[in-house]
Amino acid sequence: MKAAERLATFASRGGAERFVHISGIGADARSASPYIRSRGEGEAAVLKGFPSAILIRPAVMFGPGDAFLRPIAKMLRRMPAFPLFGSGETRLQPAYVEDVGEAGRACVAVAGGA
Repeated sequence: MKAAERLATFASRGGAERFVHISGIGADARSASPYIRSRGEGEAAVLKGFPSAILIRPAVMFGPGDAFLRPIAKMLRRMPAFPLFGSGETRLQPAYVEDVGEAGRACVAVAGGA
């Protein structure tokens, strides 16, 4: 969290016009979940350092060498059944890491940057 705030602050002091922060879906500084709470606290820290920062909140990301989709695919190949999150009611739409990167680039471009 402190690193994110420092980066945003240095970008602001250095005259950057745009700052894009990749966070995560459901980020909430008041969450009971330490993971979700830390995401929300990170966003707040970024906004403290760069108030006009653009926040991107993708769902879990996948791509080459990821720690999400590859382990699931490995389990599916080995297990006769697969346990579902939230009794099968949980909706999940992973985002391809390169698409998230492109979204960040597009935010800067549309906002008048590169």
